[in-house]
Amino acid sequence: MLLGVFSVFLFVATSSVAAADQTPTARAQAPNRELIDRFSHDLGRLSEMDAFMAGKGAIVSGLNQATPIQSGGRTTWISPVRIYYKHLGNSYCRLAVMRQGSLGSALAPLPVGALYDSCKEVQGQWLVNANGNGLIDIAHAVRIQSNRDATYVTESMVYLANDSSTSGYCYSSKASQQLTPEYIRSSESITEALMIARTRLGLLRFECDK
Repeated sequence: MLLGVFSVFLFVATSSVAAADQTPTARAQAPNRELIDRFSHDLGRLSEMDAFMAGKGAIVSGLNQATPIQSGGRTTWISPVRIYYKHLGNSYCRLAVMRQGSLGSALAPLPVGALYDSCKEVQGQWLVNANGNGLIDIAHAVRIQSNRDATYVTESMVYLANDSSTSGYCYSSKASQQLTPEYIRSSESITEALMIARTRLGLLRFECDK
């Protein structure tokens, strides 16, 4: 899986919405082993505490794709992860977040309807600007079991930057529903598709699910 094209951040950096010293930016930097191990331990514990997930013995994969985002002098690592279990068939695809300092790790919350328990993989992660506000939002493409037959289908997942969420991100079903597979190929194509959708729907911005 490749991260989204980073030219979207030129737009982000020049946005007049956010003050220059608060504008989030991202850079290509691989996480080290110490960070991955810490992240994995925290996320395994968090998933086992989540009443809507399968329980004990969680295994976390995908953290080698974590990307650092800088904002207000603080580094936040974001990563697509797959959480599965050695003796269970359940598997979940989530957005994981780890921030410097005491805030630690978090899984972006999902409503039950979007918490697919048969997720095979996260096929891509793109950093986008869903609401045209200069913030860095996240889009994933996930492969999940079809509810009609034995095949797998691709679903889009859009997470909006949101300071009121403990993870700093919230899931938006409305934004996610606007992205059909042909748009899930680059940061630019996703950002453009969401901008067009906001205009078509008459929305000033996409909102988080309650």
